[in-house]
Amino acid sequence: MRMGGKILIAAALLALPAHAADLNEPSLALINASATRVDFADQHAHLAKSGFVNFNIVTVLADSDGYALSQVSLNCSSKQIATLSNANYSAKGAVLPTPAVDVAPQPIAAGTLGQALQTVVCNGADPYPRAKPITSIPAALTKAHDLMAALKANPAK
Repeated sequence: MRMGGKILIAAALLALPAHAADLNEPSLALINASATRVDFADQHAHLAKSGFVNFNIVTVLADSDGYALSQVSLNCSSKQIATLSNANYSAKGAVLPTPAVDVAPQPIAAGTLGQALQTVVCNGADPYPRAKPITSIPAALTKAHDLMAALKANPAK
């Protein structure tokens, strides 16, 4: 769907609090993948009156069996991102200690997850067009670890 000259694939998304139990029926899209980290964005987002698009991010790190679930807010026109909440979970969904987050909007920096999200949400580019949505946290964990293993075994030249 085109809105204001930009494709807002996240416009139909519904923001959820950052708790694993609240992400019962996710539709996760691959946003970022490297040998050390994979990020998925929930395709349910909410466009707020402030111009910010709010949605959840599932982050899986290579050195962890668990994951982080963050609620983020992205403003395409001001090129800012804010982490509204963050929670760390074990692979089985148990809540782990999580440091506090700075919720103040920050400029989107080059080479960050914010830039990857900006590319998808604001510019409408899909970095992984053949990737199918993932519909559960366990499936996201499996997919993330498989991707990281493949990228580690075959680094880009």
